[in-house]
Amino acid sequence: MEETHDENCDETDMRRNALHETLNAIMIGVDGARTKGTNQTYKATWKKFLGWLADAVPGHDPMIPDKNTPKYIAAYIMLQCDDIVGLKDTAGSELSCRNLSYSVANLIRSAISYQYRKEGFSTWTAYGNKWIGNPALSTIVTDYLAGLRRKKARNGDVAASMRSLTCFDLECIYDLFFNPSRRTERMNLLVEGVTQERRQQLTDHLCAELYFGYVVSFLCLLRSDETLNIEIPHCRLQINRDGKWQYLKEIAALGNVQLESLKLRLELKLPFRKTAQEGGIQPFYLPIDHDEPHLCAVRAYLRWRLFLRERSSGKMFRNYTEIDAGIPAFHGGDSVAMPSDRYLELFRSVLLDIGLEAHLYGTHSFRRGGAQYFLSERRWDLTMICNWG
Repeated sequence: MEETHDENCDETDMRRNALHETLNAIMIGVDGARTKGTNQTYKATWKKFLGWLADAVPGHDPMIPDKNTPKYIAAYIMLQCDDIVGLKDTAGSELSCRNLSYSVANLIRSAISYQYRKEGFSTWTAYGNKWIGNPALSTIVTDYLAGLRRKKARNGDVAASMRSLTCFDLECIYDLFFNPSRRTERMNLLVEGVTQERRQQLTDHLCAELYFGYVVSFLCLLRSDETLNIEIPHCRLQINRDGKWQYLKEIAALGNVQLESLKLRLELKLPFRKTAQEGGIQPFYLPIDHDEPHLCAVRAYLRWRLFLRERSSGKMFRNYTEIDAGIPAFHGGDSVAMPSDRYLELFRSVLLDIGLEAHLYGTHSFRRGGAQYFLSERRWDLTMICNWG
């Protein structure tokens, strides 16, 4: 009898362990709905909120929310992202708001909401004298964020609607970057501190690098993080010979042949897309454009590859400061992409040079502008645009 009892206990323990492992696997799958970086940001944000709440409202358990919990969430977002002055705590000490961006406010709300959803909390509703659900989804938090967005839009901190880049804008940038008569003008992209010759070399590199990023972002409807994480092996040139597309092993094989006489296309294989996080990302094929060189990804790619020389790995878009023997020296090596804030800073500097109001544009302007281009110029329908990017 004792042996039977022990066997039953062992079997019960095995079942419990199996159930525990299954539940852990489910939670790993739940985390898999977001990228690793997003999960880490959410956890860090939630931890900071709990730390602030413990100091501001001792004894309040956020996992037993009451009618005041939405106010605490809104107050935390306000202290991080608003610019109100003269606030004081219960002890009379002055509080200062950090005036972070509206996107940070949205991130905080999303992170807090996610933690509640993980624990099974759904919509925020009244049940008798009690409130149940997810306080981050309450009317108080929602309305506060709506007001914060309007306030920041009025202050110019967030555009109510990011303006789209047009084909004409790209043509103006193309002229600025590659028109020989504007060589001195485009050198304003870079700060002083190096010799005139070295500065010109840097400018030529930078213009080739940026324009390839601009054209690819516009034609493939890419977000900035998708563009900046493109690596050299993700782009391959193809040539059509006897009706069949073949990979061009070496760009040098083109020799001095006029591009107009060749049928070329650029293949771009992205490892990740926000709209296809579960895989199945189809490659983009961008044919050479003989009519509109400012929209030709093949020419832009070839121009930038000439500067990259024989490099076969690493990030396609990188940050560099100086040139040694004609080769750019990169910050952090070949594996470190150009920072997104640097990319945006340069983009807005270029827009100012072509006479646009730079603050009305962002890196998402490429994606918006490309979609409008395919709709109005190429006459694609919405289904084709959605399938494309």
